[in-house]
Formats: sequence, structure tokens, C-alpha cells
Amino acid sequence: LVWDFRLPRVASINTSGHKYGLVYPGVGWALWRDSEALPEELVFRVNYLGGDMPTFALNFSRPGAQVVAQYYT
Repeated sequence: LVWDFRLPRVASINTSGHKYGLVYPGVGWALWRDSEALPEELVFRVNYLGGDMPTFALNFSRPGAQVVAQYYT
């Protein structure tokens, strides 16, 4: 069963990391096939060191403990 970016119509994949067990609820991942598949509404431009730089983040003011726990589990 092919269920990933090998399918031409799959543009993004998201998953809940906490469903693997032993991780705090709230860990999630979102992947896009390439930059063209990433919606422009999710890209923000910030002034960094005097230049305009695109940045992408889904930040909901959560602590980083979930990511650390996912990595070491």
C-alpha cells in the first residue's frame, strides 16, 4: 500500500507524534512535498539582520518538551 509522497496527488502529510506512545499530547508534524505545495498564507516575512527573510512556523506557544520527548522515545 503506497501512502506517501510517491503518490502524485499527495501534497502534504501530517501526523500526531503522541500517538506513537510515551509522548506528551500535543506533538504534531506537518510536511509538504515541496515549497510550491506550502500555502503562501503560512509563510511570514521577517526583517532579519537588515534583510527580508521568509519564515515558516506553526507556533501555538507550546513548550518544547513534547519535541524532546518524541526524539528520545
